[in-house]
Amino acid sequence: MDTMNWEGWLPREQILGEEAMSKVPKEFVVQHSTNGNPPTFFLTLDHVIRLMKEQDKLDIPYLQRLFPRLQSWYNWFNQTQDGPHPLTYRWKGRNATTDRELNPKD
Repeated sequence: MDTMNWEGWLPREQILGEEAMSKVPKEFVVQHSTNGNPPTFFLTLDHVIRLMKEQDKLDIPYLQRLFPRLQSWYNWFNQTQDGPHPLTYRWKGRNATTDRELNPKD
């Protein structure tokens, strides 16, 4: 969450270090704040909160600090990744018309 920008966008991939940068195709290095990945972190967070509750170790202060960023991220999704129908999403940066590629290039 520390890499979030002021709009609530999180970088899709994080290329750390020169060695990692040398292995990434140039077209994937620059990222755009209009493109996002599905917010699977919410699934992980839900699982962690359930485990914390089961173990009676729910860290309320941590969750309270995290909440404003999660809210910003959620709002970013609703403003930038909205789909053609209410309550749907379309992950921008992907080709929505192809059925031949899992991860097509635009």
